[in-house]
Amino acid sequence: MCSSDLAATAQPVAHRDISLVVAAPQNLPALAHAVAHAGGGKSSLGQIWPNWECWIHHGTDTAPYFGEVRPELGRNTRRHEVYAAPEGILAVQDNDRANGLRLITDAGIFFEFLPVAAYDPSRLNQLGRQTIPLAEVQTDVDYALAVTTPAGLVRHVVGDIVRFTSLRPPRLEIMGRLAHRLDLFGEGVNERDLTTAILNVCRERAWKLTEFHVAPLISRNLAGQTRGRHEWWVELQAGSAVNPTGPVLAAELDRALGQLCPAYADCRKSGRIDAPFVRLVIPGVFAHWNRHRGTLGDENKLSRCRQDRRLADELAALAQFAAD
Repeated sequence: MCSSDLAATAQPVAHRDISLVVAAPQNLPALAHAVAHAGGGKSSLGQIWPNWECWIHHGTDTAPYFGEVRPELGRNTRRHEVYAAPEGILAVQDNDRANGLRLITDAGIFFEFLPVAAYDPSRLNQLGRQTIPLAEVQTDVDYALAVTTPAGLVRHVVGDIVRFTSLRPPRLEIMGRLAHRLDLFGEGVNERDLTTAILNVCRERAWKLTEFHVAPLISRNLAGQTRGRHEWWVELQAGSAVNPTGPVLAAELDRALGQLCPAYADCRKSGRIDAPFVRLVIPGVFAHWNRHRGTLGDENKLSRCRQDRRLADELAALAQFAAD
C-alpha cells in the first residue's frame, strides 16, 4: 500500500469507532502512523479505536513484525489468522494460533497434497499419481497444496507449502512459497524454517530483528572447486543490546537452522554446503528497497528467500557493498 493509499484510507476512519481491522502485518504499522497523523493526538491504534476487538491478518507470518505491531494493539484486541488465496478462503484460525489453521473442508473446495520432495514444476502433468487426498496426509511432512474448485480450477497448484499439525480436525501451518524454497544444494529449507531460526537466535540473544532475506551464494576456490552457502541479509534495530558481528550471527544461524532442518544439517555435515555468510546492513536498507521498488503492497511483499540472487543483488546495489 503506497503512502497516498494509506492517507486516503486513514482520513475517513481516524475519527470512527472501529472494531474490526483487516491488514497484513507488514502494513499495520504504516496504517497506524497514517491514522495517527490524520487524527492528531493519540499515538496508537488501540488508543484511537478503544473498541477495536479483532485484527484479521493473512499472507505473512506475524512473528518478525510483532515487536513493531504489539504497541498498536488495544488491550482487548484479539488476533485472528486467515489463510486466504485467490482460489478461496482455505483455512482459518479456530483456537490457539500455535495449533495451526483449520482447513475448511465443507465449502466446495477439494484438496490434494503432493509431497514437496516429489514436486517438480517441469513435470506437473506426470505427478498426478503422487498426490494424495486429505485422508492420507501425515503430520510434520511438507506438501505442495493443489485444489479443485467450483469455479473451474482442476488440480491447481496454489504455490504454497503446508505442513499439518493435526489430522482430526485437520490443521496446518503455511511453511512458505514453493518458488522461494532454498534447495540448490539439497538442503530443503523453506521460509518458515529460516524465520523460526533467526527469531529463535534473536530471542536468545536479545537482538531485535527488523527484516531479513536469504539467497544462495556460489563461489570458486583457488583449486577451481565450486562451493555453495547461504547469504543472509539481516537488518537489526539500532536499539538491540550489543548487536553482533556478521560471523557471530552466522554461527548462531548455522546452529539454529541445523537443529530445525535435518536435511540442512546433513548438507553441512557432508560438506555439500558451507557455513552461512551474514551481511548486517544499516537500519533503513530494507525500507529503502521497498521505496525504491514501489512495492509496499501484499502482492509484492519481500520474500524471505529466493533460489536466485535477483533480490540480493538489488540489496547489494542499494547498500553499496563491495563485491567479494
